[in-house]
Amino acid sequence: MFVTLLVGWLNLETLEFCYASGGHTPPSLLRDGQAIGQEQEDGPALGLMEDLSFPLNRLQLQAGDVLAVFTDGIDEAFNADQQQFGFDAFNQVLASSSGQSLEATGQALLEAVDTHQGEVPQSDDITLLLLQPRRPGSDRSRIRLDNDAGAVSTLQAWMGQLMGEAEIGAVLQSEMKLIAEEVITNVFKYGQLSDAQGVSVGMQLLPGQLVLEFRDPGIAFDPLAEAQRAKLGDDIDAAVIGGLGVHLLEALTDEQYYERVGEENYLRLVKLLA
Repeated sequence: MFVTLLVGWLNLETLEFCYASGGHTPPSLLRDGQAIGQEQEDGPALGLMEDLSFPLNRLQLQAGDVLAVFTDGIDEAFNADQQQFGFDAFNQVLASSSGQSLEATGQALLEAVDTHQGEVPQSDDITLLLLQPRRPGSDRSRIRLDNDAGAVSTLQAWMGQLMGEAEIGAVLQSEMKLIAEEVITNVFKYGQLSDAQGVSVGMQLLPGQLVLEFRDPGIAFDPLAEAQRAKLGDDIDAAVIGGLGVHLLEALTDEQYYERVGEENYLRLVKLLA
């Protein structure tokens, strides 16, 4: 009979977000650890009448902000006591996810709604969109990979382009691609990620060093301390299958660091450059 709608566009140079709302739930903005619902002017839902006007809203975003756009099936989710989840609870969970990836933030929000509902059936549609603008002129230093057959080739093509532009030598390029392939292959194989989850890979060329960063929302696992290692020097019959991965990382990089950050594994590998 009708539909609520939010239509907007983001200026990638100025980071100004302009949008119109047709009876849609106001978005929330996460900035500096605080999540606040945004005031908006809106028109009615679409499909009720013809020839309606919809005011334009303007929101100046900053790099690192997280803008959450969602349908009222989230804030109006009921529990067994007929209490709604509400905007305050939504913003509390959003604020508590500050610093996490968008994937982890989205998962935390949807899990909070599920926990609130309990056994009560879903009463309305649930849709969530999270937007995090980059700095103008972003250096393309991060990529998200889904668990599919093309993940490795996509990663290696992206790395090759960035390292080629930075005039990294062919041998070092091959080593860095090999390391990245080893990491993401093991995450997808053993991390127990859902179909909607992926691995975020970052690469930075800093003075005197090349840095690779991996983030994934899989099960907590420190590959530097917990991964099974093959004993170097064993013959092929005695060698542990898959046990050479950590040796490879340590041999081809100069610094290795792991930390569990919130609901994510964070692995940082540094290669010092001559």
